[in-house]
Amino acid sequence: MNSHKNDRKKTFLINERFEFHVNRDQLVDLQTKRRIKLEPLISNTLLFLIRNRSEVIRRAEIINRFWSIDTYADEALTKAISKLRKELKDDPAQPKCIRTISKVGYEWIGEIQLKEHYAKEVIRKIPVLNFSRRTVTGLLLILMILFVIKSIFLPHH
Repeated sequence: MNSHKNDRKKTFLINERFEFHVNRDQLVDLQTKRRIKLEPLISNTLLFLIRNRSEVIRRAEIINRFWSIDTYADEALTKAISKLRKELKDDPAQPKCIRTISKVGYEWIGEIQLKEHYAKEVIRKIPVLNFSRRTVTGLLLILMILFVIKSIFLPHH
């Protein structure tokens, strides 16, 4: 696993629909504007899957990392994955985020972008208006003429 010390400060865009605010343990559904508070273990599990995207992560590895080894850890992981799928609108039969690898573990298959990267893309798509000094001067002159005409024909009472 790679070292990601600053991941707690990041916001990830998931499948162009959800923002995952790691430091707040929160998902935001951008379609409905709904804010979803995640339990820390569920948030940590999501972050772990995202960090290791496109790799099959063994159930035992996730359990060892986040749960003490006990008889309920396996069930707790199953519930955590189920909760993530529910909140991410992810159908296990046709997964878009978390793929189950039978009797092995899970694989993150969802699209991920760092918020800073997708924000830059949006800004890049905003058209830039480049007017010459002459064009701006002409537009200002037209506005002044319209203002004078308005003052003559529609005097203020």
